[in-house]
Amino acid sequence: NSETIKLEENFSFELMESDLKKNDLILVGEIHGFHEPIVFDVDFFKYLHKNHGVRHYVVELDFVQAALLNDYLVSGDQEILKTVLKKWVVVQGRNNQDYFDKYIALQKFYANLPQDEKFSFIGIDRIQDYNLVTEYLENFPPADSVKQLVTAETLVDNVDFLIEGYSYNQDTL
Repeated sequence: NSETIKLEENFSFELMESDLKKNDLILVGEIHGFHEPIVFDVDFFKYLHKNHGVRHYVVELDFVQAALLNDYLVSGDQEILKTVLKKWVVVQGRNNQDYFDKYIALQKFYANLPQDEKFSFIGIDRIQDYNLVTEYLENFPPADSVKQLVTAETLVDNVDFLIEGYSYNQDTL
């Protein structure tokens, strides 16, 4: 689907409505480093959320970055957002105010939703920040009464194995 509008206008999304109704996964491409695609992302997600009940936003981040981004949604702590985007594989997104503002807008949207309408991010990219993965695994909550086959310590000890085995595997999730 393609729609051309003037930059100061908003998309209507009507052109793709019949396709949206019959698909469970919607992928959006973009040109990195420009303001307009970021505005489109936020507006389109809000539209999908409201009109199609979309509650998952697939992001070009690894699992840990997405988990932290979900923490950011809940807390609104922009230091978490800075940490997530610090070593983002999309170089144009690092230290880019537009990308930062995109996630701030999504967090504000999230904060105003009723609990049963909240959404979450799903990271599907390869590991991007090995130090962040290690730190995340070190801070796993301690095992409770449920017997765990793999402990956080075991995972941290095997980060090199995880990196080698999964960082270039398309099935990282």
